[in-house]
Formats: sequence, C-alpha cells, structure tokens
Amino acid sequence: MLTFHSTEWGRNGNIYGDLWEAKEISHREWLGGYECSAVITTSAILKKEIQQIYTIPDYKFWEIPNGINVGKINRKIYPGSIKRRPGLHQCLKVVFFRGRMAYQKGPDLLVEAAARILKKIMHNL
Repeated sequence: MLTFHSTEWGRNGNIYGDLWEAKEISHREWLGGYECSAVITTSAILKKEIQQIYTIPDYKFWEIPNGINVGKINRKIYPGSIKRRPGLHQCLKVVFFRGRMAYQKGPDLLVEAAARILKKIMHNL
C-alpha cells in the first residue's frame, strides 16, 4: 500500500525543468504506484492527478480524506484579539487561508466562497 498526499509534479508548480531531483522523485512515485497493491489518496482531485501523471489503474485507488477530531481543537476564539497582531481593525471581516497556494489545496474555492459570503453580508445590511 502507498499513500499520496501530493505529487512531485504538484509540489513543483507542475513543471520539472532540468531538476534531476524532481525527475527522480517522480520516478519513485510512479514505481511505488506501479508495484504496490493499493494507492491511498486524500481526495478525488489528487487521485485524478496521479492517474493522469502515472497511469495507475483505477482499481488500485482508495480515497481516505484528511480529517480532524473537532473535540480536540474546539475552543473559544476571540476574533478581535486575533486581528490585533497583524494590525487589522477588530470589526474587519477577514478570511484566512493556511496552506500551499496550489490547485490541490483549493484556494480558488476559498476565494469564491468568501466572495459569496461577502455578497450575502452586504445584501443583508
């Protein structure tokens, strides 16, 4: 079994250039996918990427999404105090993103969702 959380292709902005390291890592990813009995991915998008790059057959894939135990991280957050450190006004509406700026992480979906939420907030004023 082999678990993918990303590919070398995705981590390097979808370009290899002449980097021998990237080519070697990609080869190892392909070889691992070829030789293993099952490939675990964290999303359908990642599965599709791996299939397009390495032509691993569909029957090998299992999708197991990343997850969290909400009970372990559930705590009171005070938005005003969080905004103080970067120097933002405490009443300012803010959306934070933490992750690689890569297609796989979905920052485009976050921007789209934030725009919809802002439009709804402005409409209700």
